[in-house]
Amino acid sequence: MRAPFWAAEHWCQEESGKVRHSFEAVVLVFAVLMLPAVLIQDSGLHSPWGYVADTLNAIVWLAFALELGLTLRHAPDRRAALRSHWHDVLVFVVIFPPWAVLFSALGTGWLRGWRLARLWAIAGRVFRAERLLTRRRNLPYVAALTLLLVTVTGIAVHETDPSRFPNPWRGLWFAIVTVTTVGYGDTFPTSPVGRVVASFLMVVGIGFLGLATAAIAGHFVNQDADDKHRESTDMQEQILAELRLIHERLASLEAGN
Repeated sequence: MRAPFWAAEHWCQEESGKVRHSFEAVVLVFAVLMLPAVLIQDSGLHSPWGYVADTLNAIVWLAFALELGLTLRHAPDRRAALRSHWHDVLVFVVIFPPWAVLFSALGTGWLRGWRLARLWAIAGRVFRAERLLTRRRNLPYVAALTLLLVTVTGIAVHETDPSRFPNPWRGLWFAIVTVTTVGYGDTFPTSPVGRVVASFLMVVGIGFLGLATAAIAGHFVNQDADDKHRESTDMQEQILAELRLIHERLASLEAGN
């Protein structure tokens, strides 16, 4: 029976101080759950969607809090763990749900800034999961990271240039058109920060699209290689079975003589 996720056997601290665990893909799923929450909030949808977004925010924060707590619990050198996982601490602080009430009271600009910081904190945390990109079967993770990049930059363009992008869906359309290099030119950011976000998407997005394309191609290549390996294994087993049968017949003939 497999030990629960909080058991020490699933957590290991490296010499650098970083703590590895077996549930990086689960953390990725929780991070992606933040995206619909932000989209709902930025779209200004009314109840019950507001409660759905608040619930998703709380769930994601609790998941990251649990990961950080277990990381420190199973780290023999906690100071080194804190130095290596400073970004996890930053995410834990930045996405704290009650900040929404505080920044709403301070004004729209503060709220937009907090939402933008929350997006980039989550994106940075996901992009640190480099082991997911180096796995042999990494198509689901590359696809999730590409989706995350497009969604984050689409929402970021809306937050930084609301006059040109009055809702996040228009920002998502711009991000999709940009990352796929279609470039219709029907909408584009004009604010300085919006153009910085767009430039980031242009430089990084094409790389992730290439990763996704390579992962899809690799998936079919791996599948074909697996099929050929199974055929080769079946053929070897058949040959071995025939050799065993021949050996048994020869042994019986020798025994008869």
